[in-house]
Amino acid sequence: MDSKTRTVREKLVEVAKHKETISYSDVARIADLHRHSIALFRLLDDINKHEHAAGRPLLTAVVISKENSMPGPGFFKLATRLGHHRDGDDDRLYWMWERDRVYAEWANADPSPV
Repeated sequence: MDSKTRTVREKLVEVAKHKETISYSDVARIADLHRHSIALFRLLDDINKHEHAAGRPLLTAVVISKENSMPGPGFFKLATRLGHHRDGDDDRLYWMWERDRVYAEWANADPSPV
């Protein structure tokens, strides 16, 4: 995991510990990337793949769009590929469930990347 990805991940853990959400725009600023850049979405996917491999919920469930207060389509596509979500299921219900799992995971946990 490169330093930019680690920095964003640490911020997302902090957000999760406070049971909050953060906008894509704010994450883009932290990562010094454009809000709609492929690099930003790859970075978020990398974080989710890392969390999945470690047996944790998808940390980027705390990253939402200002327009609809939910993650974007890429979140759900990756969640489906990783076996966390099924096409046809209610995206909002899945997201709220996954977000709450993230909150519970990080409530008292160490933010280390392992």
